[in-house]
Amino acid sequence: MSESVRLAQLGTSERICHVKGRLNNIVAVIESIQDKIRKKCANQVENDAFDFDNTPRGNETKIVIPNTSAGMVIGKSGYNLKFVRNRFGSKVEIYPKVGSVEAKTALERVVTVAHEESSALLKSICRVLKNVSSNPHHCSKINKEDFEKAEKGKEKEKEQEKEKEKEKEQEEEEKRDSPIQEDDMERNLCLDHWRTCLTNCQENFYRTREVVGCPAQLRGHPTTGHIQRWVNNVERQRAQEVRRERARDLERERARDARRAEEEVERRRNDEERRRAREAQRVADEAERRRNALGSELE
Repeated sequence: MSESVRLAQLGTSERICHVKGRLNNIVAVIESIQDKIRKKCANQVENDAFDFDNTPRGNETKIVIPNTSAGMVIGKSGYNLKFVRNRFGSKVEIYPKVGSVEAKTALERVVTVAHEESSALLKSICRVLKNVSSNPHHCSKINKEDFEKAEKGKEKEKEQEKEKEKEKEQEEEEKRDSPIQEDDMERNLCLDHWRTCLTNCQENFYRTREVVGCPAQLRGHPTTGHIQRWVNNVERQRAQEVRRERARDLERERARDARRAEEEVERRRNDEERRRAREAQRVADEAERRRNALGSELE
């Protein structure tokens, strides 16, 4: 399908830029393109049906996605779109809109994201792309041929190596200066089930002793307050276990003392009985000796 036919089907006169790579690199490319749009046509508004009303072109970005991935972007009952609006304060809409005849027959849809601040706009775009990439039918492997095609225009191998080194240095500088880093995206996104997210937060507490909730603050996911209450319950249970263990130790100590007292009483009783038995035997021997002595005198 030619690009002109594709643009006509989408209902826009703007050209499409196809970007393929890792998520953080794609966001960096979009950031660079968005800067150029702000410089060229920052105040232009309503270029086609996919633009928001009275929104400068420099404050919005349009993303073309397969119609099969539209459900991942919208989410159940529109949850993913609501999350982007509430979390980042961005405008986000998908065209053709849900429920229309065009939405059922279109091969591709357009997601329009808008925000006055560049950093919030990039975070919103990152969230949308993250949802798209979670569709297994949409993801594709990045082949070496994709990079070889981009390097055909270079003249010599030595110059290519030098240019690659310069590009790497430039990418590192842009990565350091970029408002969104890969770590920030990972912290601001959470695609786990709420039970898995809760387990991760609990393991993080055991590992770092830090009370931290879900990084994306999704509905139904554990917040910092939930984790704090869980920590309080764990510490309360530990304190109760310590008190029970101390009570058990005290009972064992008392039982040992009682046994020692009983053994001491039994020992003293036995000693007294042996003493009395010896005394009785001594008295009997003395009486027997006297009887024998008296009998011998009578004889």
